[in-house]
Amino acid sequence: MSLNQSYKKLFPVFDNNQLIYLDSASTSQKPGIVIEREKLFYELENANVHRGFYSLSAKATQNFEAVRKSVADFIGANSLNEIAFTKGTTESINIVANSFNSIVKPGDNIVVTETEHHANYIPWQQVCKRNEIDFRVIPVNKNGELDLSELKSSIDSKTKLLTITHLSNVTGCINPIDEIAFEAHKKNVPVLIDVAQSAGHMPINVSSWNADFVAFSAHKMFGPMGVGVLYVNEKHHPIISPLNFGGGIVKDVEK
Repeated sequence: MSLNQSYKKLFPVFDNNQLIYLDSASTSQKPGIVIEREKLFYELENANVHRGFYSLSAKATQNFEAVRKSVADFIGANSLNEIAFTKGTTESINIVANSFNSIVKPGDNIVVTETEHHANYIPWQQVCKRNEIDFRVIPVNKNGELDLSELKSSIDSKTKLLTITHLSNVTGCINPIDEIAFEAHKKNVPVLIDVAQSAGHMPINVSSWNADFVAFSAHKMFGPMGVGVLYVNEKHHPIISPLNFGGGIVKDVEK
């Protein structure tokens, strides 16, 4: 059995389909161990997290928070409070974009790149349109790589955010995030990094990047659909406002 064949045995979808799957940049197939663990939860452990004091709910909450610790360790975060669970990369980025609506003012700008997926392009386009600020898009060269000199020159004292993908799902280009974040931070510009494509393939360390915001999804790295992560550096917590209001986001409610 070849190495590729042995890996394919981990994924039940190949037992039931004559399939060569080349669409992992869109979503990965799920290993049997992931499917079985989800099945086990619904069969034996199902309870709402942070909603009860009985043993089943307490155990679900304990497991839920253990995953937060695993995610923090996985991306090199300094605090569990910097990790939020969302529905996916798109919602993670929209939470940050929604918060920036109350921060930007006329004359400001937001810098994005031509390498962005729609999830990290359209939300910022809408923030700029809604607030009538400059939407700056950094082009790529004939090799599909960013023009770094133009990126650096586009960041100025009026730039409120640089938002950029780590790895393009279109060209496969890996952006030099260390260098780019360093240049942005020299001008006191926060950086949002979309690692949806890279988190399952290469080391991510938000601390070494001094990242401000990082977003990714589980379904592109063997996990379930409908689960995402938003990393927010603790220094930016005061500016983040909820995208949805309701249970679970408050400590107390009064009239």
